[in-house]
Amino acid sequence: MLQAVTQFEAIYGEKEANTIIQGFQNKFFFRSEDPRLAQRMAENTGIGRWRVRDESVSNEGKSSVSMKVEQRTALRPEDFFALRSGECIAKITGINPFKFALPHKWILQTKVTPNSR
Repeated sequence: MLQAVTQFEAIYGEKEANTIIQGFQNKFFFRSEDPRLAQRMAENTGIGRWRVRDESVSNEGKSSVSMKVEQRTALRPEDFFALRSGECIAKITGINPFKFALPHKWILQTKVTPNSR
């Protein structure tokens, strides 16, 4: 399990760490607060063409709708910041990335209790 790219790079160096990470066939991306890791995870979801709808209203109150096509990663870094506990993005060889949520009973619930001295 890789929590931060910097951990891997500290051990193996940037180039070798990248080579190792790219060799993973199946990847499960959990929430990350590391912007570099979130960007890397987004890039790993693949590039696609997306139709984007743009609506606008003029000063005269007339509305217009236009469609454009943009090329971007399948997911954006902010999509990874929004994942909740037990959720991940799964990227399995041969299928499109998908969001996966562990059953609630599988999620470790940690209770913090004060030391009794």
